[in-house]
Amino acid sequence: MARIYYKEEKIYGQPIENAIINLKNFSVLIETPAPLSSMMLAPNESGNYSDWFREMQRCTRAQHWDAGKEGHFYLPKALIFFDRNDYVFPSQFYFIAQIDEQLEIRSVKGGENVEWFHISDLHQSVDDESIIRKIENSMLSFLEFVKEYKAPEKPKAPRIEGVRLNVETMKKFIFQFGGNEHHAQQIVEMAGTPSDYFEANKERLIKHQILDPSKNMYLLYLVSMLAENGIMATVDWKEEYSNVLFALNKISGFEFENVDSDKYKRSTAGKILSQLNRQVEKKLNKTIFCIDTGSDSYSFGLIEKNRFKALKKTGKELQINVHQPKK
Repeated sequence: MARIYYKEEKIYGQPIENAIINLKNFSVLIETPAPLSSMMLAPNESGNYSDWFREMQRCTRAQHWDAGKEGHFYLPKALIFFDRNDYVFPSQFYFIAQIDEQLEIRSVKGGENVEWFHISDLHQSVDDESIIRKIENSMLSFLEFVKEYKAPEKPKAPRIEGVRLNVETMKKFIFQFGGNEHHAQQIVEMAGTPSDYFEANKERLIKHQILDPSKNMYLLYLVSMLAENGIMATVDWKEEYSNVLFALNKISGFEFENVDSDKYKRSTAGKILSQLNRQVEKKLNKTIFCIDTGSDSYSFGLIEKNRFKALKKTGKELQINVHQPKK
């Protein structure tokens, strides 16, 4: 089970807050690094699960999502509880969802024929005190585990060999797609000594989702910085059509059409971007460029068509692979 779906970002039943089910405890379970997704509770002394749920899953990121013809959905942060993981959406499951600064408990009867877009119509309010107690007992068990959990120490990473880059060439590269040239010096330093730079700037880099030093760290930082400025966007390689389209519309300031979403349901972000690039080139006289960060994501931006070759040439001088989305 991946997500919980709402049609709107609003409470559908009665909000709940008590000594156990509250925002503080909810946030602890959502944010903990403890491996709760692989943890199951044992049955009680009678050998059943009348006192607590067998499993809990987490949805840790809230987002709005335009799913094309299926409609617009809100996907809240949520804790999901169930005893039998018999289908993608189990025959019976319950969840606590956070909407703004409130929580609510909902129940869903899933099953073999239930698909993700059905969920927003299926969830119902929960008034059964025994179910609420069962959720409370489950939360207490997981909270106790979190309190005692100690993350294993990471082995010291081997020293990473950097790459020497020219500051002036990096300034030129950033300028070509409208970025801030003042970042060039730190990007070059990051590329040259990735291990030392990470240790000295760990807190700042973690905010850019750079959790470990790597040879491509400077590229990840570059595209993250450009994304903050609305120049580039990054999507997962298997991102859905509607999410890729949303990211493109956001950085372009233009509403491109959702014309082929059904055709690309089981496609890759690269192929989707290639298809959308036809609209970009026709309507804006620009083209999509991608920067290869060595990750399993696509980082892309827009540039005038007649300037793409120059950008690619400068990237080559910096050993940066700049390319158009692959068909």
